[in-house]
Amino acid sequence: MKTFAEVDVSKFNLLEKSVLVGAMDGYLQSLRRLTSYRLDCGAILLETKLNLESAINHFLNERFEKFLIEESSQIDIQDADRIIQDSIFSRLILSDAGIVDMMKFDFLDYFNLVCLDEPENNDNPLYRNGAKYISVKTDLYVDLKLMLIKLNPECSILIFFGKSDSQCS
Repeated sequence: MKTFAEVDVSKFNLLEKSVLVGAMDGYLQSLRRLTSYRLDCGAILLETKLNLESAINHFLNERFEKFLIEESSQIDIQDADRIIQDSIFSRLILSDAGIVDMMKFDFLDYFNLVCLDEPENNDNPLYRNGAKYISVKTDLYVDLKLMLIKLNPECSILIFFGKSDSQCS
């Protein structure tokens, strides 16, 4: 049996990538529990053949009656790391920094497995191109953050973190 690092994802099709994103989403759901449900988070695979803005608007329109995009920008790997740290890992109810670091490593391992089409050259699209970052207010969330990373011309991974009114205390 191969480890994650030994899997050649360059041969993966869209269905296989969606399975990996589903596993990553499950991992994010377990992290949600470790925030005492103070955060909703997840990951989905989006078809982005047209463009990223259309895919984002489609995602928001399917899920929310009302939404307002407050910020939309291109971010680099350092910004993405800071957003993930502030949005998820700083909210965990764990006091052991070693366990939190291990969970960050696991998250990045899932992310790399989904993103790397050529693992041997570590050509991760987040490192290469950054991500589209969107901050949104919706009818359900006072603070919803979206990070959209284009994996290839046909699909992107959307990672989201949200706090509802009841989760802000």
